[in-house]
Amino acid sequence: MKPSTDLNSAAIQVQLQTNRLGKEGLLVVEQTGSTNADLLAAANRGASEGVVLVADHQTAGRGRKTRTWHGSAGEDLMFSVLLRPRVALPILPSLVLAAGLAMHEAISQLVDQATGLKWPNDILIDGRKVCGILCQTELGDSPSVIVGCGVNVNGLNEDLPPEIRLSATTLRSVTQKRHDRGALLAECLASLERWYDRWQVDPPAVFAAWESVAGIRDRRVHVTDEDQSFEARALGLDETGNLLVEVGNGRRTVAAGDLNLLEE
Repeated sequence: MKPSTDLNSAAIQVQLQTNRLGKEGLLVVEQTGSTNADLLAAANRGASEGVVLVADHQTAGRGRKTRTWHGSAGEDLMFSVLLRPRVALPILPSLVLAAGLAMHEAISQLVDQATGLKWPNDILIDGRKVCGILCQTELGDSPSVIVGCGVNVNGLNEDLPPEIRLSATTLRSVTQKRHDRGALLAECLASLERWYDRWQVDPPAVFAAWESVAGIRDRRVHVTDEDQSFEARALGLDETGNLLVEVGNGRRTVAAGDLNLLEE
């Protein structure tokens, strides 16, 4: 059995408007455990920057903090990209912000509803998650970052697991139509390349853009950071892309906690 017809490597290659991403290799597979895990292994074998792996179905897709990623076989878009950034190591984790801007840009073109960014790696439509991003870094002589993206595309809200049905959505449920996943992938890769290139030369500009889209500055937020939960006021991103918050009379840095905006 081959991947669905809208995930055809040759057809996607024709639609690509990138200089590198997907040009060094774009492989579409029917099924795998995790596209991120597969590309991490390829990176360790010396694979070039820009290699893309797409799966029609993942059996062991991951989100942040060992969470699982639910994806409907033949309906959703699940892909990973191998990047080899040339930035200072403290900046590396902030690549997820550039990836978030890229996915937000690509998805926003398909919907009329309000789209947003949630710290640090989710794309929302009307407050409900439609896309998640997982960046995994492999350090060494030539550091690599695997950017993994999962988009709920052609499934329906009622098909989502009960535990996320109220907090997540799909493009089809929002737009009332099916979408070509190959065309969406080509748009995502073009947007990712633009934001990735900008992030490598001007991280502060990317951080400012992320703040503008997320609308987080000076907002009251609830933070779950490691084993702690607290309310704070968001102050914005620091010079490495971490989130600064004000708690009482002090400041704290949030590197990868979960965050929810609170009503003022």
